[in-house]
Amino acid sequence: MNRSAILLLVAACTNPGSPGTTERRPAYVIFHGHTSAITVPASASVNVPLAMDFITFGGGCVRKGETESTVTGLQADVRAYQYEYHPKANEACTDDLRFDHNTATVRFSVPGTATIHIVGLRAPGDTPAILSRTVTVSP
Repeated sequence: MNRSAILLLVAACTNPGSPGTTERRPAYVIFHGHTSAITVPASASVNVPLAMDFITFGGGCVRKGETESTVTGLQADVRAYQYEYHPKANEACTDDLRFDHNTATVRFSVPGTATIHIVGLRAPGDTPAILSRTVTVSP
């Protein structure tokens, strides 16, 4: 490879000037028909933390963000976020798929059958997606 070809290749991979933008958005929990693997116990006790983990799909210019959860009665909503980088015109993203592991802990204060919703997006289309699991909460 000659020197001018090397310089052109280096220039194409650098980020001169101001960077592109980054957006926080819901994570992909369904990706081209593949659904997040969710691990959650079948039962829990009242007021005892219940840990779970699940997969979100990232890669390229999409990286893992935070996971947040809220509980109201016997329903828990768990939301994972991602950060999507929007490159400038002279930049590119890699074309790779990554499986990001997410963890969350919820606590139910009443006994019964609880529902946990993993809330995110479906690709393609960036449409809302909810995956649900039930847990028996004992006194």
